[in-house]
Amino acid sequence: MARDIARKGFDLDLRDGQMSERAFGHVLWGPRTEIKRDERAAGTENLFVEFQQPDGRGGWVPSGILVTTADQWAFHVGGDLCWIVVPIARLKELYLEARAKKKVAWGGDGKQYLGALIPKHWVTSRKPEPP
Repeated sequence: MARDIARKGFDLDLRDGQMSERAFGHVLWGPRTEIKRDERAAGTENLFVEFQQPDGRGGWVPSGILVTTADQWAFHVGGDLCWIVVPIARLKELYLEARAKKKVAWGGDGKQYLGALIPKHWVTSRKPEPP
C-alpha cells in the first residue's frame, strides 16, 4: 500500500473533476430548463422536438423549439430515469438538420403536434451527419 504518495497527474485530474462538478451543478440549477418526457425515445432512438401545433381554427402555429424561452431542454427518456440535457442553441442546430433531412413526424398527446425526430446520437456528435 502506498503511503502519502499521490499518483502523477492527480492534481490535474482533481482540478478537471472539480470543474466538471461545477459545470454539472450549473446544468442542474443555473439555466431555465424545459422538461420533456419522451417515453418512446428509448425504443426509437430519436428525440421528438415539437415545432408546430394546431391553432384551434384549422390552421397551424409555431410551438415548442420555435417559441421556447428556456436555455436548455431536459428529455426524460424511458422509464429508467435517464435524462438527456441539451442547450437550446445545440438543439436548434439539430432541429434544423432534422428538418432539412425531412425527419419529421406527428407526436405528442394524441399525435396532434408536428415534431422533428433527432437521433439521440446526434446530441453527442461534434459534426453533422452527411445528407
